[in-house]
Amino acid sequence: MYVSVCILAINAGYQIIESQTMGYPEIQSRLKPNYAVGCSMVSKSSVYYKTMTEPNVTLHTDPITEISENAILTETGTRIKPDVSQYLNTKVFNHGINFR
Repeated sequence: MYVSVCILAINAGYQIIESQTMGYPEIQSRLKPNYAVGCSMVSKSSVYYKTMTEPNVTLHTDPITEISENAILTETGTRIKPDVSQYLNTKVFNHGINFR
């Protein structure tokens, strides 16, 4: 029973992502969770995922190693100077990220 509910929840989440990012398969694959439902929630917003397809939005999915007042540094060495940063996963506090 529990497995069936999880599969339904995963499929529903995927449908939300796919409907809002239609025509952007790379973004879809980066937004779809690769972990069990319950670890993090899929947004039910009618615009959240669609925002990721806007030309002025860049989706970074590399692990973060450092956050400073000027930039975010990723594990691949990318330095991001964001206008706005939204980090939804609270695991950031458990993985040795340096805040400066």
